[in-house]
Amino acid sequence: MLKRSLAFLFLSLFFFSPLEAKVKIITEKDLSDIAVIDVWVRAGSRNESAEINGISHFLEHLIFKGSKKYKTGEMDKLIEECGGIVNAATSKDFTHFYVTVPKEYFYRAADIMSDSITNPLFPEEEIEKERKVVLEEILRSQSQPDNELYDLIYAKCFRLHPYHYSVLGTVPSLLNIKKADITNYKKKFYVDSNMTVLAAGNLPNDAAGYLSKAFSGLPGGKRTENLEAETLFQNSLLEKKKKVNKTYLAVAFSSPSAQSPDSYTMDVISMIMGSGRNSRLNKELKENKQLVWSIGFSYPTPIDQNLVLISAVCDAKKVEKATEAIFTELRKLATQPVKPAELEKAKTIIEVDYKVTHSNPQSLASNLGYFATVINAEYEKNYLENIKKVTADDILRVTKQYFSYYTIGRIIGEN
Repeated sequence: MLKRSLAFLFLSLFFFSPLEAKVKIITEKDLSDIAVIDVWVRAGSRNESAEINGISHFLEHLIFKGSKKYKTGEMDKLIEECGGIVNAATSKDFTHFYVTVPKEYFYRAADIMSDSITNPLFPEEEIEKERKVVLEEILRSQSQPDNELYDLIYAKCFRLHPYHYSVLGTVPSLLNIKKADITNYKKKFYVDSNMTVLAAGNLPNDAAGYLSKAFSGLPGGKRTENLEAETLFQNSLLEKKKKVNKTYLAVAFSSPSAQSPDSYTMDVISMIMGSGRNSRLNKELKENKQLVWSIGFSYPTPIDQNLVLISAVCDAKKVEKATEAIFTELRKLATQPVKPAELEKAKTIIEVDYKVTHSNPQSLASNLGYFATVINAEYEKNYLENIKKVTADDILRVTKQYFSYYTIGRIIGEN
């Protein structure tokens, strides 16, 4: 796998094109059999209001439901006919749309993606169909304890910042969204300076120029600004009982934004604490003390200052001990320097993951698009170099700075 990764990096061509559109075009070429086009928009639920909460995700559902050039259902049919796959995703920070096709169908995919995103029609009948689909998603999400806990914590930690909005929205907000809201939202955020178009794989020589021309119909506009952080934590506890078999625990802390140099240190901390069977949290809480059935550490590298989440699933009788054990491990991290061998191991795993990502056109396009959206493309290009600079002293400092205040959330299972 490593040899394949290095070969891919040697053959790749990182290219920015301002030829036609002002939208940033990034291409990465290799010798695989596929072509990937991934379109990123710097707009998610952080760009919404209470009245239209969920509109970013709702719009994602509607983009491929008919455009000026393609009828409803025609785009999916044309992609499926050539053996391709089209999909999309929405988060608090972004929305992105991606298609993977055999290399010879690059131009077809580019035409479909550009017209769908530049000229969607949003037919009323499709709006109502997808409204029902999304309402079902909301109800399913609300029935899942881990999702409920996630939303409770974000609502508690972010009073003013729009990170407190759910990506899916609420039933009342989704019912409130009209076609005019969708059209206005798209006009505001789906603009050249707020978007990035990625292509990766076995691309034709004119891929960058073709995409630039294809997306030249995007209107001009501004890139969404970063928002100031707010005071997030007061060492609080949220607890709710629910008729489920398991207990869901999450401890939230403040995290650095992608713009902060501390983001690299937090990535190393994430690897040490919660990535894999040999991570500290898994080894101590799951294997040694058998306090939890599963545990993880999440740091999303966000646009604005966000949350680090340590999440676990356990028996209700063990939740207190599991909570205390999490803080015990964090105290160790804040007071005892990480040994050189453990630090180098974490960096090596990050480097291998990075190279594996770069060996696959789909994950490469996604990775490049993510960082071009939340911060800039240079972040991704210089990522490994900055990871290598992280020291044991950096880990002590960042742990003390970001893990001093917390919010604990629990969904206590009742049989």
